Amino acid sequence: MREILLALEFGVTVPLRRAVTHVVSAALLALGCLFPAHADITTVRLGADGQRTRIVIEASRELTATVGETDANRFVVAFPTLTSRPASPTQTAAGVIAGLRWSAPPSPQLTVSLSAPARVSRSFWLPPTANQPAHRFVIDLVADGGAPATTATPTQRPRAAAEPLPRIVIDAGHGGTDPGAPGPSGVNEKTITLAAALELAAMLRATGRFDVQLIRETDETVALRDRVERALALGGDLFISLHADAGTTPALRGASVYTLSGRGESIARRVRREREWHLDVGEEIESQAAKTAIEDLVQRDMLDRAGILTDLLIPALREAGPVLENPHRHDEFFVLLNPRIPAVLVEMGFITNPEDERLLTRASGRRPILAAIARSVERYFDTGPGTSVRAGGVINR
Repeated sequence: MREILLALEFGVTVPLRRAVTHVVSAALLALGCLFPAHADITTVRLGADGQRTRIVIEASRELTATVGETDANRFVVAFPTLTSRPASPTQTAAGVIAGLRWSAPPSPQLTVSLSAPARVSRSFWLPPTANQPAHRFVIDLVADGGAPATTATPTQRPRAAAEPLPRIVIDAGHGGTDPGAPGPSGVNEKTITLAAALELAAMLRATGRFDVQLIRETDETVALRDRVERALALGGDLFISLHADAGTTPALRGASVYTLSGRGESIARRVRREREWHLDVGEEIESQAAKTAIEDLVQRDMLDRAGILTDLLIPALREAGPVLENPHRHDEFFVLLNPRIPAVLVEMGFITNPEDERLLTRASGRRPILAAIARSVERYFDTGPGTSVRAGGVINR
């Protein structure tokens, strides 16, 4: 059963959202049918974490993009099919980037000036997610002498031989004095989640592709804050929290995946400040406002990655067994507030449903669900988004 994070603890209010009328929506849809779609570049963002500098170019749809050769001073990013004037960058300097400048249309190009020798380590497109509707072209830079340059494709991402294995942190929900939800037969959720965590860890380790760490390996009590801080100390590339849901009626059954809600993002920013979960962005950045902006950018990147993993998890879980009608859900669970690691919470089924409980209390019943999670993790790391985030800065606690 998932943990309830009380809003009163943080005093965060929910912002009002303006509704869009059906008339306007229909008119916009009609215009989209009458006129051919074209792409606009709406935002250019920068981020740096001490060793890696990232450029994120947001567009209304995916464009042809080419990244030119990098010399000691600059390189050029070209969009041959772009005809409109791109949006001005929100920030023009960060990390090894000294400046950004767009050339005039048609076919505008982005010239990236460097403050130190650097190379493009990879570039790739990220598709829209539930949390981020834009298409994003991502360019990662490393100081010269780092890993060889690679270009990731949607189906395969080359990996440098010296790069560490991705670290997966698995959290078995509840434990110790917190039993979680009880099932009809009397079994507690904490017992199921621990068995599942150990089995999932074994599956992932068996691939030889991952360094797997567990928040708990025994029946111990671990506070919610300690779970996040343990994950931060481990420096994981993915955080997966395993749970078994509890329903208001025994008929409810099926798996679901939770990522952080929009309200949870606001809570995460506040908790990040209160708990001093700061990102080491390097001594060269002195402005607190700039540091906060970079931390927000990293947090947004983590949420985007969690959304991409969820998009892989849902169809895999659906093949393994029943899922809820709307299996991708959003909430502000504390374990999802991690500011540095993409985090998801997987409800493997309903412990309050007799059939789900029967499956979840048996290794053979859990195996299809856990195999689906393991396959999704592998697919995530076979694509551009699934790259190590530990190569950059660390969290100061």
